[in-house]
Amino acid sequence: MTTAPIILIADRNEDALKYLKEELATTDYEVLHAKDGQEVLSIVDTQTFQIAVAVIELEMPGVNGLNLIGRLTTQQPKPRKIIATTFLDFEPLFEVAKYMGADAIVVKPRPEETWVGKLRQLLPERLDDAHPGT
Repeated sequence: MTTAPIILIADRNEDALKYLKEELATTDYEVLHAKDGQEVLSIVDTQTFQIAVAVIELEMPGVNGLNLIGRLTTQQPKPRKIIATTFLDFEPLFEVAKYMGADAIVVKPRPEETWVGKLRQLLPERLDDAHPGT
């Protein structure tokens, strides 16, 4: 079990994970990946207090992304939540995600740089230190 703050990536896409790990390698965050519902629930159950940010794919197999957002929202301290979805223009779903506690939404497929940009917006003091001037 880690004591470093965690950025949890709950997404089937391993390419995005590789990019994010490279971009965040010099930060004090540990990046954990879950590719299905069983893995993400195991991480949430055992390391909830260290999760600083969760990037959650709404269409992830084995778990309802909206329920996962709600579950993380009830935790203390509350992690920031970024929703990743393939729904390109479905405003009612975005509104429900925001209501459940999502802090940001990234529509897929988008370049992984978009995810890092959202992470920097949510945790600017630590991520900007790792990449000054970006």
